[in-house]
Amino acid sequence: MEQNHSIIDYTLRRIDEVNFGGKGVTFIITHGNEILWTPVYTRHRDVQEASQVAWSGIAWGGVMTTQGEWVRRSYDFGDASDDNERNIVINLIKEQLKLIQKSN
Repeated sequence: MEQNHSIIDYTLRRIDEVNFGGKGVTFIITHGNEILWTPVYTRHRDVQEASQVAWSGIAWGGVMTTQGEWVRRSYDFGDASDDNERNIVINLIKEQLKLIQKSN
């Protein structure tokens, strides 16, 4: 699913092949502006490994609550370059979470 926000085009890809996780949302962003996210709280490297994107291909990442609230940056990959970029990504993932909740 491709979304156009501002100048940056993002592609979202849900990753379900993580080994373990708790309650939350973990995501990473590639240098190609692909949002790789999983609806569980897990290690960012687990999302990276499951996505098969090279470590060097990841720009930044973060963790959110299942309600879509920002929790923290990725310890493995760092944070967005600015708050606006982070908020755009958070809002795109929130949209996906709402779709999941509606379908359940």
